[in-house]
Amino acid sequence: MTLSFPKNFRFGWSQAGFQHEMGVPGDEDPNSDWWVWVHDWDNIMSGLVSGDLPENGPGYWSLYRVFHDNAVRMGARHCQDQC
Repeated sequence: MTLSFPKNFRFGWSQAGFQHEMGVPGDEDPNSDWWVWVHDWDNIMSGLVSGDLPENGPGYWSLYRVFHDNAVRMGARHCQDQC
């Protein structure tokens, strides 16, 4: 499947560190309030959190170079804030 975009199209992304960084074994950070919050059984059962745990995430912390290289291959050439 081939996609084409207008020449002036700018592809981008946004991310939140806690939701995005973990996912590779060893990258877990159980020492944060968010970790406790999303793992709290009462929060999960009541639907306050989804039950999607950060340790099952995409692993940006360890795989950032792959993410950035893929973004460039997809046409992301401009960065704001940090790159």
